[in-house]
Amino acid sequence: MNLTGLFGPNGTINYINTKIMPSEVDEESILYDHDDIEKYLNDTVMFVKKKLNRLKQIKEQDDLKIKIAVDIDDTLLCTKELEEYY
Repeated sequence: MNLTGLFGPNGTINYINTKIMPSEVDEESILYDHDDIEKYLNDTVMFVKKKLNRLKQIKEQDDLKIKIAVDIDDTLLCTKELEEYY
């Protein structure tokens, strides 16, 4: 993977941190390879399946209609709280 141009005083990350978002706190960048991405996707799928099965059991027990909201950009709920919970 060629990362030339990302780092250093003239790199893209420095430009973003100093020109576009200077008031933001710098955070560590993480690079993932194909195997990492595949593992995280599989872990996510298993997590969602587990939660959906749990909801299915609740529905069968209580005969309720269940509505599921998917919030990927923290519009409805701050996912940071969920990260700490799970």
